Amino acid sequence: ARYADTKGYEKDDPRTLWPYRDWLIRSLNADLPYDQFTLEQLAGDLLPEPTEDQLIATGFHRNTMVNDEGGTDNEEFRVAAVIDRVNTTFSTWMATTISCAQCHDHKYDPISQRDYYGAYAFLNQTTDADTTDEKPLLVIGSAADIAAQGPTHERADAAKAEADRVKKALEDTALAEADRARLTEELKTREAALAEASKEKSAIDSRITRMPILQEMPEPIRRETRMFNRGSFLSPGDPVEPGVPVAFPAFPAGFSKNRLGLAKCIVSRENPLTARVAVNRYWERFFGVGLVKTSEDFGMRSELPSHPELLDWLAVEFMDRGWSLKTLCKSIVMSATYRQSSAESAESRERDPENRLIARGPRFWLDAETVRDAALQAAGLLSAKMYGPR
Repeated sequence: ARYADTKGYEKDDPRTLWPYRDWLIRSLNADLPYDQFTLEQLAGDLLPEPTEDQLIATGFHRNTMVNDEGGTDNEEFRVAAVIDRVNTTFSTWMATTISCAQCHDHKYDPISQRDYYGAYAFLNQTTDADTTDEKPLLVIGSAADIAAQGPTHERADAAKAEADRVKKALEDTALAEADRARLTEELKTREAALAEASKEKSAIDSRITRMPILQEMPEPIRRETRMFNRGSFLSPGDPVEPGVPVAFPAFPAGFSKNRLGLAKCIVSRENPLTARVAVNRYWERFFGVGLVKTSEDFGMRSELPSHPELLDWLAVEFMDRGWSLKTLCKSIVMSATYRQSSAESAESRERDPENRLIARGPRFWLDAETVRDAALQAAGLLSAKMYGPR
């Protein structure tokens, strides 16, 4: 997801995307089915009567960078964001690296440049446009606070204007002493009112969050998608319609050719690659290496699965059991394979030094974040706080 609390590029200004991070944690803890988890992140805004949470989920693809530097071309960086979304979508859900097809065909690559821009067309119809305000934004807060925010800002602005008026009047050196004393007292009153209004404004603002989300363009103004010659947005070529690469199962006839249709296609039973990629990633977390060693790449250059029948069985079980990640994890950790001792003999080490046959329990290095958390826990410094901007 490339999650970050900043926009990237030259200024790397702050960005409000923590509600997406919180949604992700809540969804995993609640065992949101992986197919629904996918639909909401890729196209939550296109679901029927989307909830606030489903709109927040689309923050997944608002993690793309925004260039606030003066003089940049907004269209150039909008296109860069869409390209990033195409590459991330196929890498995340299907462990397929298609980015090089952005520029040209490859003789032995089953994914052509036309395939690439067919996928690009699904993601090319959102209203975000590399602007500094990062619109469209979802306003998150209670209905009362949202309704009160405008009037509260107006009161604060009016109080400031009144305080500034009195200050300006006091700058008049020709004021009579009595007038100066009266204005001085009035300024105290105005500044007290300003302080109160500002306090109220800050309190309401702190309870309201605005985060970037995805929003589809209306039909009359939808963009035409064209292939880019040599990958340059300045050199558009032939027009293309939305479509999945021909190497994948055909796009179902009944699906809309938009992000929601693409998301449904990704988690379709006709596309078991998504389930295979997901279970392989979780296997990797438990065993240190996936059944397919290159968990981010199931392509021709990857290693073949060490246990192809097991990978397929896990993928089918995953789908049959409602795409439940918790059920998948439980199946793995309760297996005799996972519960083996990690002790190894000289014979097994010589025969299978990388333990690809899984004849013993896993033994692998912890990642840096886990080591850091363990140290903080041991020192009594690990924060148990969940959710929120910090």
